[in-house]
Amino acid sequence: MAATNGIGTGSYSEASSAVTPNSASVPGAPTSLRNADNYWGCSSNDTMWNTPVSNGGAAITGYVWRIGSGATTSVAPSSGTRPAGSYTGGFIDNHAPTGSFQVAAVNAVGTGPFASITLQQDCN
Repeated sequence: MAATNGIGTGSYSEASSAVTPNSASVPGAPTSLRNADNYWGCSSNDTMWNTPVSNGGAAITGYVWRIGSGATTSVAPSSGTRPAGSYTGGFIDNHAPTGSFQVAAVNAVGTGPFASITLQQDCN
């Protein structure tokens, strides 16, 4: 690039380094979403999930979850083992016992699609 005025064109600037566009996208939906309340009994309602198949090309920084059309709550990624099995995405305990539990992964680009299950408390 060079500047031009009434006298003429100045010298050209040095070329910049190559620029690689950011091709990242939002992550996929979490996988293996499951309710674990049958393992803990009626006093606790727990849900766990695994990381999405695709992180969209950027690290997953957290998850948002909600029940029904309620407000979303953010939670940090976590992993571990519970009686319902191992999980690599996250675990929420002591939430409402019924409704549609929905969770989505978040990365630097944004929030991916929600995965959902229907919660049914079985206390017979």
